[in-house]
Amino acid sequence: MANNKLSGEKTFDYQSQKESLPLPSLVQSCAKYLEAVKPFVSKEEFFYTEMQVHLFQNGIGKEFHNKLEELARNSRNWLQDWWFDMYLNYRGPLPVVSNTAGGVESLTPFDQPTLGVQYQRASVWIYYMAKLYLNIIHQKLPVQRQQKKHPFDMSQYCYMFCGGRIPGEKFDTPVNFIHLLPTKDGKVEVVANSKHIVVLMRGRIFTVKIFDSSGTLLTPPNIERQLLLIRDECEKLDDGVSIGSLTSDDRNTWYKAYKHLCQLDRQNKININIINEAICAFAFDNIKTYNLQDSCKHAILGDCVNRWFDKSCTAIVSSTGIIGTNSDHLHLDGNVGTTMLQIIHDNVQKCQYRWQGDTSLQIMEQPLELQFTVDNFILNAIKESQRKHRRFVALLDVIDKPVPGYGKSYAKSVGVHPDSLVQMAIQLGYYTLHRKVASTYESATTRMFRSGRTETSRSCTCESKEWVDAMFDANSNRETRKRLFRQAAAKHIKTLGEACDGKGFDRHFYVLQRMIEKEGQPTPGIFTDKAWKLSGGDGNFVISSSLSGFFQLHGGMAPMIHHGYGAFYTIEPHRLNLNVSAWKTSDQTKCRELYDSIVEALHTIHELLLDHSKL
Repeated sequence: MANNKLSGEKTFDYQSQKESLPLPSLVQSCAKYLEAVKPFVSKEEFFYTEMQVHLFQNGIGKEFHNKLEELARNSRNWLQDWWFDMYLNYRGPLPVVSNTAGGVESLTPFDQPTLGVQYQRASVWIYYMAKLYLNIIHQKLPVQRQQKKHPFDMSQYCYMFCGGRIPGEKFDTPVNFIHLLPTKDGKVEVVANSKHIVVLMRGRIFTVKIFDSSGTLLTPPNIERQLLLIRDECEKLDDGVSIGSLTSDDRNTWYKAYKHLCQLDRQNKININIINEAICAFAFDNIKTYNLQDSCKHAILGDCVNRWFDKSCTAIVSSTGIIGTNSDHLHLDGNVGTTMLQIIHDNVQKCQYRWQGDTSLQIMEQPLELQFTVDNFILNAIKESQRKHRRFVALLDVIDKPVPGYGKSYAKSVGVHPDSLVQMAIQLGYYTLHRKVASTYESATTRMFRSGRTETSRSCTCESKEWVDAMFDANSNRETRKRLFRQAAAKHIKTLGEACDGKGFDRHFYVLQRMIEKEGQPTPGIFTDKAWKLSGGDGNFVISSSLSGFFQLHGGMAPMIHHGYGAFYTIEPHRLNLNVSAWKTSDQTKCRELYDSIVEALHTIHELLLDHSKL
């Protein structure tokens, strides 16, 4: 395709042309489900599962699938509302479990952890974040494409900015202050008026305008001056009440506190609206992070004193100038968020965190602290939220460390898709550690379609199980193991591709479940059969994984289940960035051991394919 600048192509030019998300046939989904459960059940158990699937396919499943077909005929995306409801109905805490978080490794002399550069680096980061925001508003962000040909739905790229959520009694309400407005000629106009960010520092929250009265973006020196004014103000005062700590709690507890805040003073509600409307949030922590492990761990497991977890994106700046992020998964998927953050990172790398432009100081509006009215109920709720958050995050173990040598270049040299290489290493690594296979979730983007989000790609297949079994079978020779590896890798990429093409089955079954539940019908046997949960149904995947992109930035979150693992990664040309997580309270999981086992599995695969490449 032509370059954006040459073709005049705008970011959202293809929104109205995107195909509707296809609805798979019930026969197809049932057949794929049966194939997916085989690695986890015996022949006798599979016979019973087949019977339950047959009953579902020809009974209540067929009835509700017909209803879903009718909904799909009148919708551009039959999944969208149900998917948003899943996030909004969730009543647990957002940090760790729902929010995504991560960072980037310091690899150059000018981005090394250094005391005294926190505000200067943050000002440059804020500037390029705002430039990205402007590029989206003015539709100058290049359109992403599948295999460099087919345009993706780009709507998610709006929602890193100017967004948040409001806690509710039974479900939350999304809040967005950036909108896509269709025009008569089939194009799209972006409507966004936010001109400020919010800064969280020492338990206080400030609003900072980063555009002057004429709408011009402030330069980094002027942004830094605003940040230093906030620092100086905070140093004169005691620490603030840390109202944002409430957002770390479960949604029911936060809702009660939110309702009480609004009743105490209408200004409290206005302040929260100002936070949600802000382009982004920036948290300045008095924490020293010196490496990738520290940075990622702090972004995922950091204290809640300087956080607003309901915000679509919060950049977290340590006292050594290292920047991580924490984002609400409601608004955008991980691969979209990391792509946008990588764009910002690339720009700060190019300028080496140094501003080369105009350094003159402008007359600006002073930063304004958001003053909350609180009482003993709120103060006690804040203390309790902080206590619960600190206890909760202490339970999660996270290993974040690059693996050199196993990037895109290596995968290409051995004729394996890079993602398949990593997924097979995860399968072998888990099997080596636990001597059994694990139900594995991998997110597959469906942004080829209108308002597409994700579909589940199940990476543990009959083919991958046969391969890992062979790797521990003394009677299996090298050629057999190599052949089985190739077959497993091919099946993985086929399954992933089908999921991206809207031909998965998990989202289909999810909506049918919710429709049946909503109408008060008994739960069908297919969803109570042991094979359903064993294979990952209802979010019971033992391994939760995702490839966030082919670049440096990455991160992770908690496993889906207590005895499970998170395995999140990005793939660069010459290395793999791997983030593994597990709950310390589980006696079945070992975070460090799984990380090491995956790395060892990569070495084992290399040895298996050694005659085809040089590492």
